[in-house]
Parts: sequence; structure tokens; C-alpha cells
Amino acid sequence: HEPFHWFIEFYGIMRAGGFDVIIGNPPYVEYSKVKKDYTILGYKTENSGNLYALCTERSLTLLRTDARFGFIVQQPITSTLRMANCRQVLVQKTTDLWVSTFDDRPSKLFDGMHHARLAIILARVNDIEIPAPRIFVTSYNKWSKYERIFLFAKLQFINIEPKILDGVFPKFGTELETELVGKVLVGRKPLETCLAQSLTPHCLFYKITGVGNWFTITTRPPKFLRGESVSSSTREATIPFTTTQLRDIAFCLLNSSLFYWFYQVRTNCRDFNPSDFRTFPIPTTLENDRLDNLANQLSDRLDEQSMMVSASYQKTGNVSYEQFRPGAAKDLIDKIDAVLAQHYGFTDEELDFIINYDIKYRMGSVVGEDGDDE
Repeated sequence: HEPFHWFIEFYGIMRAGGFDVIIGNPPYVEYSKVKKDYTILGYKTENSGNLYALCTERSLTLLRTDARFGFIVQQPITSTLRMANCRQVLVQKTTDLWVSTFDDRPSKLFDGMHHARLAIILARVNDIEIPAPRIFVTSYNKWSKYERIFLFAKLQFINIEPKILDGVFPKFGTELETELVGKVLVGRKPLETCLAQSLTPHCLFYKITGVGNWFTITTRPPKFLRGESVSSSTREATIPFTTTQLRDIAFCLLNSSLFYWFYQVRTNCRDFNPSDFRTFPIPTTLENDRLDNLANQLSDRLDEQSMMVSASYQKTGNVSYEQFRPGAAKDLIDKIDAVLAQHYGFTDEELDFIINYDIKYRMGSVVGEDGDDE
């Protein structure tokens, strides 16, 4: 009953070609939640499923040539499959694009907002499609509250190729990482080629969400109790392999700092989806390198350092679950990374980067400032 029309409301601006600058913090709301009130037509980002993607596309059409754009949105815009169309629109409509990403542990950009993993998108806009814009990215920024005043001053942007990692805006903080990605990807096969088609006695067990600073990947199912009854968590899933040797290789690989780095640069950094490990590139030579000794040592260390933790939930009641401490096995993980470095052809400098990647927050006793342990 009260339609809003940009051309009528801002006649002089729109007739002159559009706005000079649009900046904002659009709503982080699923489109499905408002669809009963209004619908959109003709948006390339409709299947992105969130209003901030729709607002991004609309804003880019309201800007004149050589205008500026800036949004702070949820971090998945940089990497998830459903946001691929939004990234494509950004690439098509801009000549220069700066993407910085921010974790919410141990501190966050927006206090009081749960799971506030965010990205700041800055762009120079052009209404004429060009072959490819210049894209600049940062590492996945983490900081403590006292470091907040230095956060933006210390941002370092790295120029990347638009097609790197299949259209993802990676979280790179150094030029070295662009070289690493090339070595990881070239001439490899995906890990999914090692998987069995159904459950076997050779399985890995993993936590599907809440990754934090470490993965929870084990060669046996974690202990879990609902009240006094033995059960299993809905947050656990399995990965089957055809042989124990392949399982041990994957166990070492998925617990490595190399895999953690690759996961951080190309995902939403919270959920551990099957595509995250299925698509991981592995050298064929790994199958000739027996990792069973390191795998057994790592499995034993995880068992030794595990503990039972109790919690109470409104829906499920009292539960007890086994909590693992992979950080206590960092020395073994470093040995695994040293073996992997030989197969991927890493230099000593590249191996050193992988071993020490994000080590301040991975090895520190980091507690979220809202009280959540990582």
C-alpha cells in the first residue's frame, strides 16, 4: 500500500546515474522468514537465501560509475556454496574489491551477537563488466579485547587471482599462502577417492560443527551418555574407508595443521561439512608412505588426554560427552606435517608457516569473552 520507488524518492540522484557511496550493515535475516510479507523478483542472489546478499546486489545497482561501496556482513559471504552468486555479482560489478574477515573468538566486532563471524566488503564500482577486478583479501583476523584498538591499523591485504579456489575469497595474510595453495592443488586427487561407499570397520568419527581452533577427529566414536544411558551425539558423523591404511592416512591428514589452514582459508570456519574433507587434494604418493605408527601414537595421545564433560540442555536434558584435547598432541601433529610437506613439495619456510599457523590462539588457553571455552 505504500510502495517505495528509488527513482521517485531520489529522482535527481538516480537520473544522474546513482549514488556516489553506499555503506551499511544490512540485516542478517533469512529470506524465508520475510517471504510471507514480501517477495523479490529478478535477483541473481535469491538462492543465497539471506537479506544481506539481496541488499548487496541491490546496492550495486544503485551506484553510479566509479562509486564506492562498503558493507559489513556475515563471514560466509566469502566462501559458502550458497553465497557463490553473491560473490559472482561482486566480481562482475566491481573494478577493485577488498575483503577482510573477522572471527568472534576470543573477541568479536559486535558485542552481544552470538556467532558474529563477519566480513567487511569494500569496493570500487563500475557499471561496465570487466574481465576481472583486482581482489585483495586478509587473513582470518583474531584478537583479544586489549588488541582491538590496533585491529584495523594492522590489516594487511594480499592481491589474489579472482579464480583461485573456485571463486572463494580466501583468507590469506601472506603472499606465501598463494604459493602454498598452488602446491596443494596441482596434480592431486580428492580425498573422496579413498572413501568407501558404505560403513566399514575402518571409520573416522568427527564433530560436524563448532570447529573452533581444533578439529575433533578420532578413530573410535566418542563416549556419550544421555542421563545414564549410552548414546551418541547428533553432532557426530562418520567417514568410512576401505582399508585401515587409508583410514590412518586420512586420520593423520585431517588432524594436521596443513588441513586446518586449508579449512580456515576456504570455509565458514564453524561447520565441518563433508565437502570440506571430500574435496581436499592429496598426493597419490601418500598411499606409499605408511603413517600407521604416527596414527597409532596420535590416537593413543587423544585417548590419554580426553575427559568426560557434563552439560544440561532444555531439549535433551542431562548429557555427558567425551572432550578431546588435540593441542596436547601438537608435537605429533608437527611430525605429521613434516611428512606431508615432503609429499606436497613444501620448502622449509612453507613448512614452518604451516606448523606455526595461528599458533597463538591454537596453543594458548583462549577463552571467549562471552564465557565460551574454545
